[in-house]
Amino acid sequence: MKRIHIETLGDKTAKVYRDSEWNEYRVRLYIAGELRAAADYFTDDRADALSTAAAMVQPRPRQEIAPTSAARPLSRAFNVAVLHITGRALPMGFDVSDKAPSDYDALVSHYRETGRILVWSGASDHTIFDDSDVNIAFRAWHDSKHVIHGFPFTLAGEVGAMKRQKADVRAIYDGASADYFCRLLTAEIFGQFKYNQAHGGFPIDQMGFARAYMADKQAALAGDFGISRAA
Repeated sequence: MKRIHIETLGDKTAKVYRDSEWNEYRVRLYIAGELRAAADYFTDDRADALSTAAAMVQPRPRQEIAPTSAARPLSRAFNVAVLHITGRALPMGFDVSDKAPSDYDALVSHYRETGRILVWSGASDHTIFDDSDVNIAFRAWHDSKHVIHGFPFTLAGEVGAMKRQKADVRAIYDGASADYFCRLLTAEIFGQFKYNQAHGGFPIDQMGFARAYMADKQAALAGDFGISRAA
C-alpha cells in the first residue's frame, strides 16, 4: 500500500493509503502512536477516504455542548454572503468533482476548455462554514479570482485573489459587516497559507484557527491546530 495523505491533530493521526491490488483506499487511525486497527475504514472513493481521515482526528464534542444536529458556522451572515457573492461572480455556475485540478495550470486549462471553474468536493465538512455546499461555493469564488485575473498559487497570488474577493465584499456590504467579512477572508486565505508555510500542512481545526488568528495572528501561527497534508 502507498500512503497518500496524513491528518494530525493532538495525539491523533489518520493516514490514508492507496491499495492498488484491491483498487481501494484504507484509512488507519493512530492515537499516541498506537494503531487502532478496529477503526480501519475502507472505501473506493478517494474523497470519502480523505474526509474520513479528517473526521477521525476531530475532537468529539460533548452532546450537551454541541448537539450534532445543529449547524454552527463561525458566522451565519458570512455563509449567506459567500453564497450571494458566488452567485453574482459566477452566474452560470461552476463544476464540482472529487478529481478536480490540483495545480494552477490544470485549473486554467479546464476554464479555457469549458468556461467554468472546477473545484474539489472533498474535505469540506470541517470548516468555518460548517456546511460543505458553502465551502465548495467559497472555493469556486476564490479560484475564479486566480483564473480570471492570472494569480498563481503562490503567496503573492493568494494575496491578489484575496484582495479581489474583498473588493467583491465591499461592492455589496459596508460598515462593520464588510470589515468582519474581510477579516475572515484574511484568516482563511493569508492566515492558512502562512500556517502551511510554518507547519508543512493546512490546519485541521479551521474553526479554532480562524478565531485565534483574528484575535492574535502570531499566536495563531505558532499554535497547534493540526496538520493536513499530502504524504
